[in-house]
Amino acid sequence: MRAAAEQAAPRAQVTRGRLPFGVHLLAFCLFAMGSAEFLVAGVLPAIADDLHITLSSAGALISAFAIGVVMGGPPSAILTLHWPRRTTLIATQAIFAVSVAAGLLTDSYTVLIVTRFLCGLAYAGFFAVSTVTAISLVTPDRTARASGVVVSGLSLAMTAGGPAGALISHFTGWRGGFWVVVVLTVLGALSVLFALSATSTSTGTSAEPSMRRELSTIGRPQLWVIYAITILSTAAYMVSFNYLAAFLTDVTGIPEVWVPAILALFGVGAFIGLSIGGRIADRQASRDLMTGTAGILVCSVLLALLAPYAPAVVPLVLLLGVAGFVVNPAIFGRVFTVARDAPTLAGATTTSAFQLGTGLTPALRASGALTTSLSSAVYERLPNETDLTIFDEAGTRGLNFAFMDGSAHYHTEHDSISRLDRASVQDMGDAALAAARRLGGADLSQNGTDTPYFSLFGTIVSYPAWLTPSLAVMAVLGMFLLLWFGRRRGLSPGGAGRAAATFPLTLIGAAAIGLAGWWVLSRVRPDFALTEGSVHHGGRYLLGGALLLLVLLVAWYRWARRKASPLDIAVGVLGWFALLAVVCAVVLPEGAYLFTWPALIGPAVVAMTLRFTAGQSPWRAVAVTATAVPAVALLLPVVLLLLPALGLSSTAAPLVLAALLGALLLSLLELLPSRRTVTAGMLAVAVAGVGTLVVGTALDGYDADEPRPVSLGYALESDTGKATWVSLGDTSQPDIGELLTGEPARYDDRIPPLGGTALANGVAKAAPLDAPRIHNASTTEAKGVRTVRVRIKAPANAHSIDVHADTGAHQILDATVEGTKLTIDVHADTGAHQILDATVEGTKLTGGPKHSESTWGWSFTYAAPPTEGIDVVIRTRGKGPLPLRVVSTAVGLPDGVGAPALTADRSWATWPSVAGQTFVVRTFRF
Repeated sequence: MRAAAEQAAPRAQVTRGRLPFGVHLLAFCLFAMGSAEFLVAGVLPAIADDLHITLSSAGALISAFAIGVVMGGPPSAILTLHWPRRTTLIATQAIFAVSVAAGLLTDSYTVLIVTRFLCGLAYAGFFAVSTVTAISLVTPDRTARASGVVVSGLSLAMTAGGPAGALISHFTGWRGGFWVVVVLTVLGALSVLFALSATSTSTGTSAEPSMRRELSTIGRPQLWVIYAITILSTAAYMVSFNYLAAFLTDVTGIPEVWVPAILALFGVGAFIGLSIGGRIADRQASRDLMTGTAGILVCSVLLALLAPYAPAVVPLVLLLGVAGFVVNPAIFGRVFTVARDAPTLAGATTTSAFQLGTGLTPALRASGALTTSLSSAVYERLPNETDLTIFDEAGTRGLNFAFMDGSAHYHTEHDSISRLDRASVQDMGDAALAAARRLGGADLSQNGTDTPYFSLFGTIVSYPAWLTPSLAVMAVLGMFLLLWFGRRRGLSPGGAGRAAATFPLTLIGAAAIGLAGWWVLSRVRPDFALTEGSVHHGGRYLLGGALLLLVLLVAWYRWARRKASPLDIAVGVLGWFALLAVVCAVVLPEGAYLFTWPALIGPAVVAMTLRFTAGQSPWRAVAVTATAVPAVALLLPVVLLLLPALGLSSTAAPLVLAALLGALLLSLLELLPSRRTVTAGMLAVAVAGVGTLVVGTALDGYDADEPRPVSLGYALESDTGKATWVSLGDTSQPDIGELLTGEPARYDDRIPPLGGTALANGVAKAAPLDAPRIHNASTTEAKGVRTVRVRIKAPANAHSIDVHADTGAHQILDATVEGTKLTIDVHADTGAHQILDATVEGTKLTGGPKHSESTWGWSFTYAAPPTEGIDVVIRTRGKGPLPLRVVSTAVGLPDGVGAPALTADRSWATWPSVAGQTFVVRTFRF
């Protein structure tokens, strides 16, 4: 009766002048509660230290809050549908304050996680009802503006509340900032109690609250399109914002003291965007949405292109804030227009969608290192022993940790600890210690099955290996069931088949973009080729390739649309996910999850779309883009993992994965008003892609922090006294090109370790260098088999030489002797001799030709030879003396031969390379 009585006078506080005080009060309450969301990111190290947990575990507190927010909106709306709005507002604030306080009064990590989740639930409930309350206080033509003011509380919490709370916690302990949040939340609840009247129920309409009407309304396709736009647009600018501090210091080079002020500019832009959006969204919501989303895209692209230039980056941060928040009033206004008769559940779902974009990006950032069973599986299959495979085969277990943030500095003189982020180093140490504590008492000697595992929103997902083939088969069966189910609901199996048959063209095209792009870049900028494309600013080239890939995908989609519907095309792409799931289940089971889960979840999404949308509905094509969600969650992290680890020469692989991911989003093109718009967009994106590559190629320079790679090695053939400069580069290298006077030549025979490619070269002055020596040589022969025993000693300076290893058929060990690395190569001439086997320091090596294309067809590499030398025993069959060519490799170029001194803005190219190394060759005959 009370709810019905209150319902008799709806919008009792409606005003047409200035926005009422209640709207601004709700914004303040959202600011108070939202500050707790963003405050925790600034005090994670302090929480980890206080609770004696790892930084990654502390990061789960962000994930718990975000999950609570995403899950809490719609259930809260349903449970409180018949409550007065003021009661709901005060109740959710009370639950929030009590949950925060309970977490502050405990030292239990588990309790703290639970209270953070409860905070997220209460916060979502308040957010959902506050927007409905705000629009009930104004006239219908000011709905977007009122909701925009309420959301401004969240933007203020993000840019001011969180940093201010972290500052308070810095002086008072990590709990201090949260106690302030509790006080402000209680003050907000009391203000709501006295400033807002006992308003109507949460529906905000003159009709009696109806669960059926709410559920019917939430099924409208228009709403789900808005939800998709909300998630994507919010996540787009929040990803940039969450990494903005590191971007400004590490990429743009802005001093840390200025970072807070620039971040505040983002907040200023957010307020400007909310103000502009609130005033125009009630009249031109569609234009507001298009302008804002286009602005986010343009600002993000420009930030990537102009990253090194502070005068451009600073205003772009402000504009990104404007573009990101100008869409929010239009989103809420459009939702409440579509769901005018039942706004509560629709508004709550909007809140969840908004928080899904806002909350999960910081959760991903704080969730710890990325891990995937795919990487360990790939390492095991590579032709090398540099990972833990050799230990695993011996029954020893280990954890492989790696920093992945670009490979331009890898194995160079500027590859130092000072270039690593200290927080990352600390986090890795915490993770290693936590693993040691957890596994220290376990029996790890037994081999088990290779369980698939992967990171997902701050946690690690794993399941038994035997499920992998079963799930892959289920994915294929699910595709056939979908085709059968959808035949009478608008899905054309023929159209899906045609799309699936032509989709490989895009995968081939994606690989071609990567390979052709690298071919062009390596010829325009030969210096890039010295590092296999591991350049300092690889992001701009990857962006250019991604834009060209987008053009390729859109072109294929438009062509496929001639004989297939958007739904058919999506199903055709999902068919490839199912096929790849089966292939990987057989070939690479640890990586099959990348395709299996999208192939399982995608058909379910399509089936729901077919069931709950009309056959001719324009929103059917948009709703099916939800099939991309699992692909984004699983494929995108792997793509982002591969990009910094691989050079530009290997971008074809991540581009192919990106093509699979992007193809599931192509039906969003149906939202564009005309084919001409799509054509114009394609041309613009193509020009932007080519322009990005051209501008990046022209502007990419070098300095002391980002030195230019150069290549020059010195080779001395002690048998003839001939010395040669060798280089993987060309004559355009400064100070080095003048030494390369000869035509490029191959050295497979003369200097076997340098074989395989033509090297630029030039005559060098012979230096008096020590050559490899032999001792205690002896030869015996019985039944046509000759046994050679010899001790080989490296030169005296061998303890300062670098390690180079044959990864084709030999064990590779990176060894260190007195802080330096060394290697010695032994090659046998198999032209007239058959190598049966060999023993090196007690290790048995197989015989036979290992390099059939070379005169020196059998070889081994010994890393870190001891000063007393290594004992070698070779059994061979043949006539005449057995030639052995021994090559020692040392770091550095010899003095007195005219070697150039590198300036601060130059560096020897990354390993493996001839750059900055000396090779001494000597041949022995037995």
